[in-house]
Amino acid sequence: MQIEIKSYSNLLSRLEMGKNLQFVKNIITEVEAEIATIPELVDLFNDLKENWEQLEAIFLNNQTLYETRNIARKDKGRDFSMRALASRLSPFVRYPQSEEERLEALRLKLIINEHKQADKKEYETETTLIRAMISNLRQYDSSLVKYNLKEIVDRLEAANDEFDEQYNNRNQVRIEQKSLGKGHTVRRKMNRSFGNFCKAITGIMLLPFPSELKARMTRIIGLINMNIDQFMAIYHRHASIVARNRKKESSQTDSAGQAPKQEAKSSSKTPPASSEKS
Repeated sequence: MQIEIKSYSNLLSRLEMGKNLQFVKNIITEVEAEIATIPELVDLFNDLKENWEQLEAIFLNNQTLYETRNIARKDKGRDFSMRALASRLSPFVRYPQSEEERLEALRLKLIINEHKQADKKEYETETTLIRAMISNLRQYDSSLVKYNLKEIVDRLEAANDEFDEQYNNRNQVRIEQKSLGKGHTVRRKMNRSFGNFCKAITGIMLLPFPSELKARMTRIIGLINMNIDQFMAIYHRHASIVARNRKKESSQTDSAGQAPKQEAKSSSKTPPASSEKS
């Protein structure tokens, strides 16, 4: 019995882009060495690989844009904590209860003012300046507690460390998306290339090619089918989770909507209180 490539067209159209890329990447990785010595398939395989690389570049670029926006949000978080520090301390400097309190608050204020332009600097410089400011403020820990600044300083330090970690680990891919074309167009090209590749394999199995070549095609088909089964299972598992969540949300919405109706219905059946006759 001749082995055939399983149906894959519906799978490719339903997978999200990241999974579609992974599916094709798996096949490229697993069959590349075998294809290199089969002249009938080399050009089709190279076309598939080229389209996959182009789509992956677009996908990574989109991830980079997301990470850039996420980094900007985290930077705003630490800017907010910097402003909170200054505003919390200002009343003690302007309206102190004693000269000692004014000088103590002013000492902290000067440290903060020394670094208050940090948000105008580049990201790396801002991170360094905030870290230096926190280190200087920590020398007056009792004053931070007295003026309720310790919690803000702790929050600022955590936000600064979190920002620094994400910034340093960010994706370094910087590719102009305009030169790559739109993702959905390239995705269609890649999936079409995969279809042409599979049709060529099927053609070799149907035509009178040497048995040794057909044996190699059988191995390749087995690898392709294994990935089709694997990603079909992933798709169905994801689809069932989405359907279950939607059903849960729908039942919660329905129950929330029925409660007022039940209440209104029961109140309409309640007879009015009879007035006592004198």
